[in-house]
Amino acid sequence: MNPALKINLIVHIVVGLIAVAAFYAVLVNLLKSRLNFFSLRFFSLAGVIGIFLSWFTGGYYYAVYYGQAVKPIIKKSGYPWIHDVLMEAKEHVFLFLPFLAIVLALAIWFLESEILADEKLKRYLILTAGAAFVLGLFIVLMGMAISGAANIKSG
Repeated sequence: MNPALKINLIVHIVVGLIAVAAFYAVLVNLLKSRLNFFSLRFFSLAGVIGIFLSWFTGGYYYAVYYGQAVKPIIKKSGYPWIHDVLMEAKEHVFLFLPFLAIVLALAIWFLESEILADEKLKRYLILTAGAAFVLGLFIVLMGMAISGAANIKSG
């Protein structure tokens, strides 16, 4: 792997982790009785930006390197299901995550008075932030398993 791809992969991982942490911060802030919309706006925007940067850098890595260099190693290992199940799941879950992030951020940025007045809307946003956090966490864990499988020598 050349240095540019290594940097790309590092950026993919770091901004993805930042996005997951941002969703957690939104969730925790929404659970408070007194909402801080400055923090909510900051973290929801960080989540959106992190997801899209991770999406583009991960897509580039997948298209340029993973398919030719990493996937064959995993498929020849004792754990070919890692690619068949986890990578496929990761790809499909990740297609949904940017939309969750956008909906969450738009609601927080433009519906402050409605969120303050409507407890039901606040609960829906808590569920949305929780879903974004949990899905992001699953993506991180799947990525770790995929990376681990790539490092296992085929037997």
